[in-house]
Amino acid sequence: LFDDRMAEHVLQARQALETGAVAFAVNRLTTDDLDGLEQTLSEMQSADTALAAEYRFHSLLVGCLDNPLLEGLFRYCWLAYQQLAGVSPSEDRRPRYAVHVELQEGLRDRDRLAAEASLARYYDLLTHELGETS
Repeated sequence: LFDDRMAEHVLQARQALETGAVAFAVNRLTTDDLDGLEQTLSEMQSADTALAAEYRFHSLLVGCLDNPLLEGLFRYCWLAYQQLAGVSPSEDRRPRYAVHVELQEGLRDRDRLAAEASLARYYDLLTHELGETS
């Protein structure tokens, strides 16, 4: 189970979980949820708060499903990936910010396909970053 590709496996599990969550979330997110997602975007612009804001963004997305099992799986995947991949808060986070803006817009517009496409771009970025650290 634990091998040199474990971070990749955890990332893949998280992507599957969040892609499924987006399909449900586009119709379940409340105005307050959407406002919360938007608030995290401004926090993502600061290097000091970017990683925590990114966590809150994705936690809000999964949390709107009101499913403690999915929320727990998300938390596990997030924490395991951070530990395994060794993410540094000093890295250039602008590309991640841009895909989160797109994702938030897709969710606000209730456009599942746009939201899923943005989420796929986010995971492409993470996969690329993971390849650079391996």
